[in-house]
Order: sequence, then C-alpha cells, then structure tokens
Amino acid sequence: MSEWQTGLVLSAAGAGNLAGVFLLHKIRHFPWRYLFGALMAVSGGGIFLLLSSDMLIFIMAGMFLFDGALSMAFVVNGSARQAVTPDGFLARVGGGGVLLSGLAAIGGNLFAGGVAEWIGATAALTICAVIMLAGCLVSICFRGGKNPVKMLEPVNF
Repeated sequence: MSEWQTGLVLSAAGAGNLAGVFLLHKIRHFPWRYLFGALMAVSGGGIFLLLSSDMLIFIMAGMFLFDGALSMAFVVNGSARQAVTPDGFLARVGGGGVLLSGLAAIGGNLFAGGVAEWIGATAALTICAVIMLAGCLVSICFRGGKNPVKMLEPVNF
C-alpha cells in the first residue's frame, strides 16, 4: 500500500472509534453479555473483511468495523467490571486489571510481531479474528450477564 492508502485505512480506524463513541449511548439498554459478544463478533468480522479483499474501500470498511467495535467493547467491558466490583475492592481490582492489561499488551506485541514475521501478517490477523470470535462465544455463553450495563450492581461477598 502507498502512504496515502495507509493514511486512509488508519483514518477509517479513527472514524470507527468516533462512530463507536457516538453509538454507545444508543445501545446501553442491551444485556452486556450479548452487547460485548456482538461487538467482538463485529470486530472479528471486520478483520475478516479486511483480509478478504484487495479493494481499498473494503479494507477501509473492515478497519472501520474492527476498530470501532473493539473500542466499544473495551468501554462495555470496563464499565461492567467497574459496576460489579464493590467499592472496597475497586482499587485492588483496578490494580490487577492494569497488571493483566500490561501483560496482555506485552504478549500481544510479541505475538503480533513474532507471528507476523514467522508465518505472515494474514495468518496473524486470522488468529486474532478467531480469538475475538472465541471471546464472543464465551461472552454469550456467560450466564451472569443478563442485565444491561446501566443496571449492574456490585457483587456482595
């Protein structure tokens, strides 16, 4: 891809983030497990759309869906985690979340760079999409996520 094509693809990712922010308030009444699962499925589908075409417009659409849905999923997940955590445990759970997200970021960078160099970028993106779709299935099968995020209450121990 040329420089201007790469710029358009990355701009589509940014536009997906903006669209996700504006859509969040319209979808907050859905049960969070279905909402999170659907967002992960859309994000994984965006990767498959990105991989399945050589046309710039479809690559941009895939990046729009991937990044927009993924950023919305991050907000839904973070909101649900904070909503169900009792105030007395919020600092510990937040600290643990920072530790785990740091480890996941390091592992993700090693995975993305290593797999992309070892077996190719297409395989790395395919593995990423499969992981997202697996996360979608786990979320939908989770029995505790029946309420919308706005109705979640802290879990009492």
